[in-house]
Amino acid sequence: MSALRQLAAGLLLVLAAVVGTAWLPGTWLQHNVVEREGFLAVAEPLGEDSSTQDALSDAAIDQVLGNGMIPDAARESVTPVAQEQAASFTTTSSYQQMWDTTMGSLHDGLFAQGDSTVEVDLSPAVDAIVDPIEDKLPFGLTLPRPDHPTVTLTTIPDLPVLRGAAEALPYASWALPTMIGLILLALLIASRRRSALVGAGIATLVAGGIGLLLAAGIGAIVPGSVDGSEFLGPIVQGFEARFSADIAPRAIVMTGIGAVVIVIGAVLLGVDRRPRR
Repeated sequence: MSALRQLAAGLLLVLAAVVGTAWLPGTWLQHNVVEREGFLAVAEPLGEDSSTQDALSDAAIDQVLGNGMIPDAARESVTPVAQEQAASFTTTSSYQQMWDTTMGSLHDGLFAQGDSTVEVDLSPAVDAIVDPIEDKLPFGLTLPRPDHPTVTLTTIPDLPVLRGAAEALPYASWALPTMIGLILLALLIASRRRSALVGAGIATLVAGGIGLLLAAGIGAIVPGSVDGSEFLGPIVQGFEARFSADIAPRAIVMTGIGAVVIVIGAVLLGVDRRPRR
């Protein structure tokens, strides 16, 4: 009977380690990827990436100069001014608003059924480029502007895995209390509780250790085709950096708690096995 109780306690501790392993990445993904506000909070500063700004600036300049609406004779003199104004636009609140709107579309596309395109409305950028140029033109002349200056940044394929994760991840916050409950139950039914205490420490250490491994190696998990994408690459890398920065400290604490519990359990085992006089 005691052997059966100890086996059951061991199985509960293994289950606790599995559940505990899911807690850190699961809660992070729920708060920072699934939830729209959390996603936008992480994505907002990523608009300051120079390659992203250059890509959007170039797209806006192409809308102004590359649509054939400005005569070739004027294009050479207009181009340097357009480039200067496009660079200035990336420092304005209008650019940040345009970026936030684009990131909202990206978030919606991640969880949409079927393929979806992420488009950006470059109207604010076009206005920021053209308005200063028009101010310098004589006789109140104006430049033609594109009717719908919208470009497609990327196409997101259908991702049923993400939709499934969005259904399951809200329960990730229950993983930690469930882990603690499983550990307490294992200690309660174990026939050798001091050994079970060491096992509880190992389960906690394993969960924290896997969290550390994920924090250190998240870049290797993400497919290279996504990481190296011209538009998505800098965004994904920004999320990877945030994941590592958020997960690592918590995983260290979790690992440390597990190590302390192991030491306490080992000391108690040593005391229990000390020969009595």
